[in-house]
Amino acid sequence: MSARLIAIDGASGEGGGQILRTALSLSAVTGQGFEMTRIRAGRVRSGLRPQHLAAIRAVGMACGAKVNGAFDGSPDLRFEASLRDVRSFAADGNDPQVHLLSDGLRTDASRFVTVADVDLRYPEYQGEGGNGDLFVFSGSECLVTRATAVGGRHNYSFGLMQTTGNVLHDSSSTDARLPSDFHMHLSAANLIDGLRLDGDFVEARRRACCGHGHSTTQSVIWNAEGIDYPSDQIWDHYIVDSAQFGDGYVIGTRGAAPSVRTPGDEGTAPTDWVEGEGDGEALEPVSLYEDQRARRYGVVETPGEDAGPVAPDAGPDPGRDASVAPPGRDAGAEPGLDAAADPGGGTSGYAADCGCRLVAARDPVPRGLLLVLVASVAARRRRARRSGGRHPRFDASERSTSETLSPRRRA
Repeated sequence: MSARLIAIDGASGEGGGQILRTALSLSAVTGQGFEMTRIRAGRVRSGLRPQHLAAIRAVGMACGAKVNGAFDGSPDLRFEASLRDVRSFAADGNDPQVHLLSDGLRTDASRFVTVADVDLRYPEYQGEGGNGDLFVFSGSECLVTRATAVGGRHNYSFGLMQTTGNVLHDSSSTDARLPSDFHMHLSAANLIDGLRLDGDFVEARRRACCGHGHSTTQSVIWNAEGIDYPSDQIWDHYIVDSAQFGDGYVIGTRGAAPSVRTPGDEGTAPTDWVEGEGDGEALEPVSLYEDQRARRYGVVETPGEDAGPVAPDAGPDPGRDASVAPPGRDAGAEPGLDAAADPGGGTSGYAADCGCRLVAARDPVPRGLLLVLVASVAARRRRARRSGGRHPRFDASERSTSETLSPRRRA
């Protein structure tokens, strides 16, 4: 068993299903995986039953978990509420600077997902309409930690109104074509913590094109490290360009390229708060995420930290020709805008005539919640069938009324 998973004996206590339900809930909230053995050993029919499988599927779908052993009667379950240790690569015979076809990873309509130690590079197609972005936040309260992004259209991007409460922590961004950004539709209260920027910058601004509008508010960019400014910044140099709707915060920058720009824009007053520009080495706490985690849980380790961080580029990476210049950014593009129209069709559900992502119609009820509701209704119907068409909780007087009025009884 992986050292990252907590071992749980399902026969503990009463040896029933409560220990499983508790473990699933805590795993979804914290991102900590578990492996449970001897499930429901204290019951006559031990192992997983249909109601437990419905709960596992619902929670797993809600938090993007990897699940093994989820079948009727299974005595063991492995549940990992996270995505870890994934790396893109150039296939044999392909261009070494082509790892992916288009987008890398998206958290569409997800919540409580942990993404740790993931390295994504070099999408082949970076056309408009939402193509070639490596890490896309489009859910809520998700964590991406110790990630590496190289050579994407937008290496990291936050977009859509439901994108709130997310954390990008201790990660690196290198040679993006366009900035890592808050893309559109007021993605509120997100945290970028300790991001290393080499040939990239973070943009948090109103975007007038294509109905994007204000892209974020109340978001925090904490202790960003600038290794080098983007090559297309000729006159002004900065690693953060922030003009958020209402209040925005840039706290601490460090490294050889520490500058911040807060230009202001329509509806963005007051000017975003900037503190500690160039003094991030002395910032306390060094990491806002780790400090808040320690205050709430009494620990500072992030999920899966025992594996160590994904190291930023320490020279030419395998499969990348050192003699080839890194993929350049659109030199003629305005900040946050695409320089040319895209002849391609774009990503399904998104506009093809610009660099924006249009919101596709979505069911307002999360799929995980729907599964829970369906499983609950199904269980109630099974109980009713076993009791002859009556709800088992009716008292004697209610049963007589039910028998009188029930169409099944009259038939």
